[in-house]
Amino acid sequence: MLSLFPDISAPKKLLPALFLLALLAPAPLKADELIVTPAFSVREEYNDNVFAQSSDRRRDFITTLSPVLTVSNRNERVSANLSGGVNSLHYLRNSSGSALGYFVRGTGSYTAAPRLSLSSDLGYLRDSSASSIDPATSLVVSSRSERQSYRLGGRYALSEMASSSVGLAYSRDDYDSQTYLDTWHYQGNAGIDYDPGSRLPRTKLGSLLTLRRDATDLSRVDSLSATLGVTRELSELWRLSLNGGARFTRSEFHGAGGAGRESHDESGGVGSLALAYSGEKLSGSLALSHDLNSASGRGGATKVTGANLTVAERFTRDLSGSLAAAYVWNRSDPNEFALQPIDERSRNLTGSLRYQIADAPSELSLEARYSYNNTQNRLLGTEMVQNIFMLRLNWQYPMFR
Repeated sequence: MLSLFPDISAPKKLLPALFLLALLAPAPLKADELIVTPAFSVREEYNDNVFAQSSDRRRDFITTLSPVLTVSNRNERVSANLSGGVNSLHYLRNSSGSALGYFVRGTGSYTAAPRLSLSSDLGYLRDSSASSIDPATSLVVSSRSERQSYRLGGRYALSEMASSSVGLAYSRDDYDSQTYLDTWHYQGNAGIDYDPGSRLPRTKLGSLLTLRRDATDLSRVDSLSATLGVTRELSELWRLSLNGGARFTRSEFHGAGGAGRESHDESGGVGSLALAYSGEKLSGSLALSHDLNSASGRGGATKVTGANLTVAERFTRDLSGSLAAAYVWNRSDPNEFALQPIDERSRNLTGSLRYQIADAPSELSLEARYSYNNTQNRLLGTEMVQNIFMLRLNWQYPMFR
């Protein structure tokens, strides 16, 4: 499969950044709303398995101090947001693990013409946690890591009822531990959305073509997928979404220096089904999905089959809560999609409560959260169990100019 992306780093990084910075610069003749928001949070956490290990579990208390600064700009044609901050982690027992993390993230959109809009996203994260759970796959990552991502996109209205979209994205994951392979991700997509109007009220149709590459020094996985989707508003409160299609994947693996090259072709299906409820105080969703995704430093990709349930409730004006549960099955045979065979089943549960202590202009809130993570490795016959109790105080003060 031919590469859609040239092996040039500068343009795919600089173009989204320059586009976003241009949107943040206020135009002198337009009524821009520029907002600068300093924020600070203190997080206290108890983790009974800091390194997310199946044996020799280590418990610890972790204090995280996070100053953040956000700048946003908005007018009739422009919307942009850029934020950056520091996460200072302090371990009580494993003091040698204390470290400094930081992040930058930005989003922007620009209406170039009545029918044409452009958008851009960028992000950089230095995750100094001893371990983490990949949100896309639920795979355990027992390493500190860095992630950078860049995206450019555009949408054009073909008519009152149809619109087209294109997007290009690049991201990279680097790991401190040599157990994981640094991974580059490239993706391009094009789609068409259609609203049938009175012929099929409260229904939207869509199609999407996606080309993706996940590459390491020892592997390359190219995947081409095509899907069709339908979203229907069942009522004012309920919405149903269904997407389905097919993919073709070519995987190549080789040893150090390019020796022993091996390739594998495979085709299969992809799809998702989601039912969502949105009430005045109660909201929730149930989603089922099956797709191919990056294998979190394992040298390739993994087939991901999952079920997710989320529920959120606003009990009073100041008190709200949420509950999220997920079951995810990751699998890949030896040299099928990844260098390492994968057969892991994960169960994740998170519950949280949030209380708004003070509103504008100075906002202060208190959040309590509990997370349970369980991953069974069927190949090794091991099980990782992790419980995290967290209390966080958040403060922010939006300033207008």
